[in-house]
Amino acid sequence: MNDTPARETVKIDGVDHDIQSMSDRGRHYLDQIRECTRTTSELQLKIERSEVCRVGFVNLLKEELDSPAAATETEEEAPDE
Repeated sequence: MNDTPARETVKIDGVDHDIQSMSDRGRHYLDQIRECTRTTSELQLKIERSEVCRVGFVNLLKEELDSPAAATETEEEAPDE
């Protein structure tokens, strides 16, 4: 049985690189890449939620425009000529 803990690696262009053997600058770049990846994922989720909300409001507007009550309200709000 191997008691040596597995070293963390990152695969770049098909090559595994040992993170512990990277320079401080290399680890910093890797941290920045990870943060950018997290941010991108969060933004994609926000875009998806926003699109679902947009579609929902479009559907609500369609229902509103198709309802007889909306036509009545419009007529009642029209100024007298």
